[in-house]
Amino acid sequence: WAKTNVKATLSNLVISGFSAGSLGTMAWSYHLLGMFPHERASVLLDSYAGIFPYGTEGPIFKNWGACSLPIFSESAQGLCSEDQLSTKVSLETAMAAYPKVGFGIIQSKVDGTQIWFFKGVAQSNFMMDAAVIEDPDFYTKSLALFEEYSQNFPNYVDFLIDGEVHCFTQSDLFFKTTTANPDGEISSSTSLVQWVTDFLQGNASSACRAAIEGPDPYKGDDYCDKLLTPKVLNIDR
Repeated sequence: WAKTNVKATLSNLVISGFSAGSLGTMAWSYHLLGMFPHERASVLLDSYAGIFPYGTEGPIFKNWGACSLPIFSESAQGLCSEDQLSTKVSLETAMAAYPKVGFGIIQSKVDGTQIWFFKGVAQSNFMMDAAVIEDPDFYTKSLALFEEYSQNFPNYVDFLIDGEVHCFTQSDLFFKTTTANPDGEISSSTSLVQWVTDFLQGNASSACRAAIEGPDPYKGDDYCDKLLTPKVLNIDR
């Protein structure tokens, strides 16, 4: 329907989703970017990093019959058949294939819903040790993933928010949130709505509020990763 009713070349294509829709955006972005010709495009992920217990994603994709879906590249389909496909692979495939497209992630440092689902997936797979994950552990795992994206893809940036709130773009929190908190109480912090505005124009940098340093178990989540901040979005247009 969209292909039939949308003109041949879009001036500005934005692909976005929040919560589970963020995971869907990771899976669909490669296919949709190729399906709709565009002059400018951005992919914005809100509140799901794709952190799961080790070894659980591949079997889920395969058991749900995803391996033959046309939304995945041929190489991704091959990985799927071997229980190796993940949301990370899907997103990396899109970022590599479309270097002129900006990819951004909005993420609370210790998103309570993501942590809850991580524990649920672990328990469903009888991985009881993995199910015992604390806020700092989740933050460390998220940063490790984002570091890979940031170091390998110039067209990637992220916006990290103190706290545990899940999802921003679907509610009025979008207009109030800063890197400090969802209530916008600390005006000196970076505004989410301004960051997204800049991101969609290809002018954003990774944003976080706290001391910029390496992981420190004594800091919990009260720091910003020196390998992520500052990072300027680089889109070769």
